[in-house]
Amino acid sequence: MMNLKRIVLVQFYLHEATDIEVEGSVAFLGPNGSGKSSTLDAVQLALIGAHGNYTDFNTQLVSAKKRRTISGYCLGLIRPEGGGDGEIEGRARDEARTYIALVFADPKTGATHREDLSSE
Repeated sequence: MMNLKRIVLVQFYLHEATDIEVEGSVAFLGPNGSGKSSTLDAVQLALIGAHGNYTDFNTQLVSAKKRRTISGYCLGLIRPEGGGDGEIEGRARDEARTYIALVFADPKTGATHREDLSSE
């Protein structure tokens, strides 16, 4: 089995350029809106290749009109807490070249393998 060693996010949600080293057991801790769920959604996207039938983003937003989308993540769409259906408060960027890369390593040999997903 391969172990996840690094998560690289470029222009994904509020991440302009984020490089997360993964070592051993990992927990994502932080206040609401700090990017915990969006980081896990990025990992999901890279693992399933953004296949629509398998994508199941963070469900904290109950309304169908407020569901997170890949394009919303790429543009960094921000919705106000408790706002109306479909309401958008702002966005991080008008256009994006989004990259998600996961780097895996073989625990026995240390050899690495990289899974990439990009969207322009």
